[in-house]
Amino acid sequence: MWLSASATFLLFTLRSVLAIPDAARFLTYVPPSPNLWTLIGACTGGRCPGTESGTLKSDNYPGNYPDKADTKYILETEQGSTILLTFQAFSLEAPLDDRCLRDYVKVIDSDDNTELAILCGDEKPAPLKSTRNKMTLIFYSDESVNKEGFQANWKSVQNPKSGEFKSPNYPEPYERNTYIEKFLEAPKGSRIEITIKDFETRAYYDYLTIFDGYGNEIARYSGKYDEDQFPETLRSPTNRMILRFNGRRGSRRGFRLTWKHLE
Repeated sequence: MWLSASATFLLFTLRSVLAIPDAARFLTYVPPSPNLWTLIGACTGGRCPGTESGTLKSDNYPGNYPDKADTKYILETEQGSTILLTFQAFSLEAPLDDRCLRDYVKVIDSDDNTELAILCGDEKPAPLKSTRNKMTLIFYSDESVNKEGFQANWKSVQNPKSGEFKSPNYPEPYERNTYIEKFLEAPKGSRIEITIKDFETRAYYDYLTIFDGYGNEIARYSGKYDEDQFPETLRSPTNRMILRFNGRRGSRRGFRLTWKHLE
């Protein structure tokens, strides 16, 4: 039987393949390491995807980041949660005079204003937590030293459904010029109930103010309240509430209250 050149080549190739032992005929699949999968889906700027968890990294990580980087990362989870940020790797240009002035990562809290940290150098930072359900990072680099940059993981942390808020040292007197604030946030559609158990401050000078989630004042307490006036219960009109205590004069017992979410 006469075979063309192409058919002869095909027959020769088929015989060669069949002559290969079974164990060598098939390629073995080796999956990428978990770290590689993490980097493939890592956020490199802008509004990072997901509301439960994620990974973010500097541009070109684990290679060196470029000059003149100015990248913003926006993390946001569900209402009633906070964000926990944990750095897995961190290597930026060293600080100048103990200040991060050249290359740095700035971490901003949920109010888009409060700085949780400004980070630089080679020491891996401690975990950072937002007060509410949003966190923003800004990565900046100048035109000098370029290093590997950073990789970090973040996750949503559900707020507790109840708790206690009290003046420092309670039931012992709080100090002069005491200022504390607590932001409470329940899941969307829920409300918050607070119950004041005890209250004694310097009348007119030291006071506890309670706001709704929009900054509108709901109530203000100052002075000494008799036992028959408590417990005092308040409910928020929304799923957010701010508790703010100003204690300028001090030397009083202070206050104690409890709070809980109402489904």
